Amino acid sequence: MVKPKHKRNKDHNTQEDDKDKQDAKEVPYADFIKQQIELYRPNKTGTFVVMNRYSMSVPEKRKHGKVVSPAKSILHDISLYVRPGSMVLVLGAPASGKSSIFKSLANRKDKGVQEEGEVLFNGHHIDPLTHHRDVMYVQQTDNHMPLLTVRETLDFSSRLQQCSSIDEDQRKERVNVVLKVLGLDLAADTIVGSNLVRGVSGGQRKRVTVGIEMVKGSNFGLLDEPTTGLDSTTSLEVVRAVRDLARVGRMSMLVSLLQAPQEVFELFDMLLIVSKGEQVYFGPRDKAVEYFADLEFDAPEGENPAEFLQEVADYPYKYSRDLPPKLKEAKDFAAAYKESQYYTDTLRVIDNPDELFKGVKAQDWGQWAKTQSPRPGQTQRNAQGEPIHPQDSKDKKDSEPPPNDYDRGAKKKRWGWGKKDQDHDHVQVYAASTWTQTKWNFWRAFTMTKRSLAQVRARCIKSIFMGLVLGSLFWQIDNDQLGANSRQGVVFFALTFTLFGSFVAIPGFFVERAVFYDQRASRWYKTWTYLMANIALEIPIALVESVLFGSILYWMVGLKASADAFIYFLLMLFVVDLMAQIFVRMLSIITPTVDLASTITPVVFSFFLLMCGFIVRRPVIPGWWIWMYWADPVHWAIEGLLSSELANTQYYCTPQQLLPPGDTLDGQLILNKVCPRTTGEAELRSIGFATNSWYRWIDLAIVLGYALGFLLIALVGLYKITWEPKRAAAGAPERQGPTSQRRLRNIFRRRVDEEKLRLGDVQLRSAIGMYSKHPRMPPIPPPVDLEAQQRSLREQRNQQPDQHEQQGVRVDDQLQQRQDLEEDPRLDDPTIHGYGGEDHASNEAHHLDEQAQMEVMATIQKRIDDEQEKKHEKLKQAQAAHEGEGREHSRHHHLHRHGDHSQEINPTGTEQTQGHRAPQVDVGPEKQNAPETEEATIDMPASSRVGMSGCYVSFDHLGYEVLVSSKDKKKAPQGKAKEKHAHKHRSGEQGYPEQNKKPSGHHKSNSSQGDTAAAGHKNEKQKRGKIPKPLLRDVSGYIKPGMMLALMGPSGAGKSTLLDVLANRKTGGRISGELLINGKPRDRYFNRLSGYVEQFDTLEPTQTVREALVFSAMCRLPAEVPQEEKLAFVDQVMDKLDLFPLANRPIGVGKAGLSQEQRKRVNIGVELAADPQLLFLDEPTTALDSGGAKKVITYVREIAKAGKSVICTIHQPSAVVFEMFDFLLLLTQQGEVAYFGPLGEASSVVLDYCKGLGFSTDEGRNPADFVLDFSASAKSAKKVDNAEPKISNEQAPAQRTCPATNYTSGDGEHIDPELHLPSEPVNIVEAYRQSGFFKQVKKEIAEDCFLPKDFKAPEFDSVYAATFGTQLKMNARRSWNSVFRLRLFVRAQYMRAILAFIVVGTLFWRTGTDQAGARSRISLTYYNTFLAALNAVAVLPLVMMQRPIYYRDQAAGIYRPLTYLMSMMVSFAPLITLASLLYVLPVYWIANLDPRNEAGRYFFYLADWVVLNLTEMVLLVLIGVLAPDLGTAKIIMGVCFSMFSLFTGFLLPYYAIPKWWKWFYWVGITRYPVEAMSLNQLHDLPLECKPDQYIQIPLLNGGTAPYCQFTNGNQLLDFYGYKNNLKWPDFCILIGMLLLLLFVTYLALKKVRHQKT
Repeated sequence: MVKPKHKRNKDHNTQEDDKDKQDAKEVPYADFIKQQIELYRPNKTGTFVVMNRYSMSVPEKRKHGKVVSPAKSILHDISLYVRPGSMVLVLGAPASGKSSIFKSLANRKDKGVQEEGEVLFNGHHIDPLTHHRDVMYVQQTDNHMPLLTVRETLDFSSRLQQCSSIDEDQRKERVNVVLKVLGLDLAADTIVGSNLVRGVSGGQRKRVTVGIEMVKGSNFGLLDEPTTGLDSTTSLEVVRAVRDLARVGRMSMLVSLLQAPQEVFELFDMLLIVSKGEQVYFGPRDKAVEYFADLEFDAPEGENPAEFLQEVADYPYKYSRDLPPKLKEAKDFAAAYKESQYYTDTLRVIDNPDELFKGVKAQDWGQWAKTQSPRPGQTQRNAQGEPIHPQDSKDKKDSEPPPNDYDRGAKKKRWGWGKKDQDHDHVQVYAASTWTQTKWNFWRAFTMTKRSLAQVRARCIKSIFMGLVLGSLFWQIDNDQLGANSRQGVVFFALTFTLFGSFVAIPGFFVERAVFYDQRASRWYKTWTYLMANIALEIPIALVESVLFGSILYWMVGLKASADAFIYFLLMLFVVDLMAQIFVRMLSIITPTVDLASTITPVVFSFFLLMCGFIVRRPVIPGWWIWMYWADPVHWAIEGLLSSELANTQYYCTPQQLLPPGDTLDGQLILNKVCPRTTGEAELRSIGFATNSWYRWIDLAIVLGYALGFLLIALVGLYKITWEPKRAAAGAPERQGPTSQRRLRNIFRRRVDEEKLRLGDVQLRSAIGMYSKHPRMPPIPPPVDLEAQQRSLREQRNQQPDQHEQQGVRVDDQLQQRQDLEEDPRLDDPTIHGYGGEDHASNEAHHLDEQAQMEVMATIQKRIDDEQEKKHEKLKQAQAAHEGEGREHSRHHHLHRHGDHSQEINPTGTEQTQGHRAPQVDVGPEKQNAPETEEATIDMPASSRVGMSGCYVSFDHLGYEVLVSSKDKKKAPQGKAKEKHAHKHRSGEQGYPEQNKKPSGHHKSNSSQGDTAAAGHKNEKQKRGKIPKPLLRDVSGYIKPGMMLALMGPSGAGKSTLLDVLANRKTGGRISGELLINGKPRDRYFNRLSGYVEQFDTLEPTQTVREALVFSAMCRLPAEVPQEEKLAFVDQVMDKLDLFPLANRPIGVGKAGLSQEQRKRVNIGVELAADPQLLFLDEPTTALDSGGAKKVITYVREIAKAGKSVICTIHQPSAVVFEMFDFLLLLTQQGEVAYFGPLGEASSVVLDYCKGLGFSTDEGRNPADFVLDFSASAKSAKKVDNAEPKISNEQAPAQRTCPATNYTSGDGEHIDPELHLPSEPVNIVEAYRQSGFFKQVKKEIAEDCFLPKDFKAPEFDSVYAATFGTQLKMNARRSWNSVFRLRLFVRAQYMRAILAFIVVGTLFWRTGTDQAGARSRISLTYYNTFLAALNAVAVLPLVMMQRPIYYRDQAAGIYRPLTYLMSMMVSFAPLITLASLLYVLPVYWIANLDPRNEAGRYFFYLADWVVLNLTEMVLLVLIGVLAPDLGTAKIIMGVCFSMFSLFTGFLLPYYAIPKWWKWFYWVGITRYPVEAMSLNQLHDLPLECKPDQYIQIPLLNGGTAPYCQFTNGNQLLDFYGYKNNLKWPDFCILIGMLLLLLFVTYLALKKVRHQKT
């Protein structure tokens, strides 16, 4: 809902409360809230919140008597209060303690923290059971079910969090109103999405987070950075809605903001400032600036006061009037605050409830007092509000509180002077009934399952496929001896397939887990309702899977043709599938990470299969492992299935299967040959299973009991376990290594030497002796030789007397600088001199600690800023005097550099460039006044600067559209006229990619054939239900070296889309129009020139900050740049971005790594370390506070001043940040240009342009906010005549003419912005197209002089900057660290190998050469293929984790795919090899796999085993590259390994495989190592029989003779179909498969991209 704009009261003496009441009455949301309260809670009084002298700390942790983690103070002595209806803003830098305050008030404190003080709600301590009902807590993180739509998410929240008394219509109305207020109504039916699922934008997702709490209807609101990622207009709307909720809804609101626009800042009543856990200020918001001014800290004029207030305690040197400042640390500010009147007033209000109730209406007080008991110090009142004297009380003891044992750590007693709310006399823990919770949890689980039908279909297709494969492989097996063995193999494989098919669901649960933790903490529902709903939805899927797989398999194989046996088979498969799903969910609950769960699950399943009685028969299981046999759930499943299949069944022998094979035995004629087993019962007895068919039902009940047991453990885990990532120490940088310390000292020494030349030794010594501590080292400009500069400037003035007067002012100003500094009276103050001479000063400087060094740098920077301000004033005065009265308000915009590198504009408008340096954009005097020699530029690597100063980019009629489903878009968004107009200007198109099309440069094409083909393709797509959706329409503009262009527009305007199109990052859709880089179409070398800072920080989590920057510099700076120079450049980038304190910190993931602000700086540093000539930045200030945003953009500005071209999208800039840009490209919601042109000094050019259209802004308002409103709507703009215009795409004021302002183009030409508009309403896009700005853009692009005549574009002979060797070295180092720094993961792999060798080795202890021992040898070889697969599975999560980083690096052209593949092998191979050797080395000897003790057999076995592990590892890497996501990868992996295990010859010999499947026997990977290792063990090995293993053969002459079936290993090998002469060929073929898979993986890395942009 677009709220109507209220007219501002021009009388500044009007009280703010009156304005708020007026606003609330005019806003529909406020009316709705008022209606709801009157209807449901007419006596609502709200919540009074008090935090009284509250502190929070983390105690030290000891291990074995040593301090592992020291004690840390998080919050110290915080006191505040919040009244109903009031808005309290919390400001503070990241890691200042803001979120800890919110968690304390929301009762979401981290475990293990210690507290002191009080937190009271209406006089009571927090009730942990019902506190969540009174609190609306909006967290920083956006955790939502990704497959629910926005409306469904809010609806689910309202049904489980709203009071049951609200009827259905009112509940729906509340949801709809919240959707409209938050601007989510247009996206209401779009899924929320996540980082892996495409859904709404990040800003919309943040608003969903706010919305799910706004529908709740609480008394107290806690909003922790709710506007992060939102543009300023949307932020204002959100905070206004929150204010209405507070005012009309009588809610107490506490809100923290990172970047608070001034209009948002003014919506608050009270202000809390925290810094490093200390309370710096709490008091009226409008008194804060005055308070700090009294402390001698002044806010800069014209800047947003919120930025000053957020930074003043962290950067006192920046705002202090004098140096050194009186207050230097957060503790100093806290101490000063405690001595102030504001602190006294706060304590008075907290300690005296009468003060807290001040201002409450009498009728509200009367309703309140009916049920209240007085708090000490409070005057008790009756229902009329009259005081009750103490003598009137019958029992004074009732008014005396019990002793406060809070500080002593004793159990707290609830006492107080009121109830939380009279509506909450009998508050239930859960707002909804148990039935409602269960119902809607089922609905959500069903909806998410319905939306993920692709995964369900994949599971069903997999079941059908494997059922067909297994059924056709064991087609209609007979009841002979081979058939009896094959039935066992079929049942075993069916259970194997069912078990391993279940752990595909592991990643999905981890996605939901964070959402569940949040909702469990808020008590949306009971835990068991959530678990039951998810398990219940798994039942039909498991049933369908089991029926599909079991039915196909059962009848194709020809198992027992009995209805009860068939039903039992399906039922057992279903129960096993369900048990496996529950077991996987249980492990996901009790394990911290998805990697660990994915590692443990297959290991446990493999042990289940090992101990089930098929691979190792019960008679040969050692006594120490027999308990595992009985505890194995798979044992009961396979026993039940085989009992159902084999019991009461007769078997026979074919002539070839009768024993003995000949007619004689030991020279005696036999009477007849014997069939070993003729009944199913005999087969069951041989493997140790029960022979009673009724026992199968007991087996089924036991398996079902295991499922219920795992379910119970999962439920307890959900209740008790909360896995939170370990946080990196915020604000506590790691100790830097010797290298970093040395580099820091060198930088400091260099700066001291430079400033000695600039400021003089006396002043430097004063600066060094003045201070001892300072929190940060601001960036310092390079050295300046003032004397040499003065001489040079005097010569210029003498040689060019007719130069502009302004240049003379610059010379005089610089000459005066030195004199002003030398005459500074503070230099004569004896209190600031601490050193006696130059050498002594230098020595002392070299011995300062890091904090002192930062002090000196801050002092020098402060003096530089002072000098700069003086110079600005003189320049303004001189310019005003020169231009005269008539030109006082005119603006100049120059696209040329001053000094030696200026451009001269001749009368024809062409450029004459002096020298080879590219021109730089400067706008207004503020951006021109700094002398060239004093610019804070960056020293680029010398070798990379040659001929590479920046890029000239032009784009004309640029358009971009994507294909969407016709269901999502009922009609085309554009009319025919506009579509025709857009098509008219197209000069070429890129067609829609078929699959994973690589981005390519644009080439001009004027042929109608191309248009016809594109139109035909478009019609074909439309027939398939796809229609084009334009995202960008007819966008034209340019950028030159030294120019800093801002891309702005409302949410959804296409800012990031345009940036992606320009940066060649789009992999789909159709691009139309013309795009030229340095006058030529974009070619394959474009990445050598450009850098792209993504909005979402895709960084290698295991790298340290310094390693990330070094990697970028080494791989992206030209190969001819020496390594030392590259490293020095990295140091300079780190210094500018203040990354040295973080240099050795790992980047990490989420909460376990750097903060968002730190990650953003690192992401920018990675791109800047490549020294790009054209820099793209996608919202670089997202998640930064105002100080961090200013610092980042300041550095980016320095990059532009160095001659680079910078294009940046930005959504919520402060006025200071906005002023740093030169040009603005403003997009509308429909992706059209509303303005492209210069900003001008103080944004005068763009503001005058808007004023010419009839729209003006209030004085002091942030111009960035105004232009966003201008492009989106008119709700914040005012016409000149105070009428309210509606700025939209349908209507704009007509016949408006801009003032005669002297605008200049990029080449200094005059631009006439006069608009000749028709009388009818005009679209603001059309208004821009008729303006002089649009004509100038067309002229710039069309003229041949867009490029300087002597400009020579850089040429490259390779797509990659670094050599192959450098790429391989850096990639290998990064990949190695990415694996072996995951210590928990690596330990898990090695522990798994050690556990496997212990279990397997002791299970196959000293395997003999008897019949059972011989079979056990082949069984162990077959089982080893499972372990090899599990060993290789470890790399799959790593591949998927690194894949987004690889995609980013490939888009940037950092390295060759081959080097990436080789680096993966370098890191993965040692991990896999060592893990495989840890297993096989001991197992080989413990299991006695070579009774002959031949060294050759031993080393062959090791080599074959290692190559098998490496081959399967490469196969998993290939699957990880090809699969779109981890879930699909696991499905493919399961199918591959299932197929390979089927064709090893163990379950079905080669001669028994049907002819249509024999081909796969030769292509299966595991078939070759199984055969080779079996041959290695059994070839020519003598075998024997134990007494109970002999078969008694009747003789012709009477009696029987014992017969041993296998007396030589070759006989057993023939039984399994293994050939005696294929040992070495098998090994060579396995190596060949390894190489083939490596080659295919390389091709996949080059061609496949699962990244749609």
